[in-house]
Amino acid sequence: MNDSIYERIYDVELAIKDERKRNTVNSKQWFASLILALIPFCGFIYGFCNMNNKNRSIASHSKALAIVNIVYSLILLLAIGLLLFFYVPDSGTQFTLDKTAEVKTEKLVKKASPKKKTVVTKKKVKKVVAKKKVKVKGKETKEDSKALIFEDGKATFLINGSKCVFPCKSSFLAEKGWNSESINPDPDNASNTVATWTDMGGSTAYIYYPTGELNVSKIEITFVDKATSILGLSSQSSINDADKVLKARESEDMSLYDDSGNGTKIYNFKGYKVSVSLLNNYVTSVSIERSI
Repeated sequence: MNDSIYERIYDVELAIKDERKRNTVNSKQWFASLILALIPFCGFIYGFCNMNNKNRSIASHSKALAIVNIVYSLILLLAIGLLLFFYVPDSGTQFTLDKTAEVKTEKLVKKASPKKKTVVTKKKVKKVVAKKKVKVKGKETKEDSKALIFEDGKATFLINGSKCVFPCKSSFLAEKGWNSESINPDPDNASNTVATWTDMGGSTAYIYYPTGELNVSKIEITFVDKATSILGLSSQSSINDADKVLKARESEDMSLYDDSGNGTKIYNFKGYKVSVSLLNNYVTSVSIERSI
């Protein structure tokens, strides 16, 4: 009787051990799942396929593996996408880098190649210096000629880099992107009308003409933005710049200008008058008008 009881107890213990073995995850399964967990989406597929395993331990382990792997895979995919979007150079940048490498290679080749000895004589030095002087002189003359040109009694000048022939009409400003603000009687002269225009930088242009007529008598630009310019002058120009640009003047009037760099300096040309107003030696406004 006792022997049969012991045998039954022994059989139950064996059955429990067998059940435990069947419901555990062995070392091989652990290593396989860990490796698959590092491979994007593979661990998710493996775990999803084993979620309904009869072994409860393997089923739970597979479910956890699938969740962890899908989250890890999505984060990795997002990180790679951001890296490609922000840090990978486009084809234009790559071309620039290649060009830079080519230039460096050419410089190295030139340094490595033997240089020919050149004999410098006094005649050659004089020729080089003379050429440089001619180039500089020609450049200055070209720049000055752009500011104000007189041809057949008409004045041609630049407004924001565009050529304008006096009288410069309102249509010219409209074509160059200026905005019309108002048309009012001239407060200083009742017989004149003044049209007010502004550019994108906020600088203001005033066009004066006799009331009822279309013949412009005066154009004035007051600077706000440094990009605005007239006659080659801007808010960053000084009195010296004005003297240089308007050096072809016949005479000048400094009665309204003081040595501290404040006031208005008038430059007289044949048939025209240019007034340059300054504050602390910097130009604030420029006007051009027909002289009486």
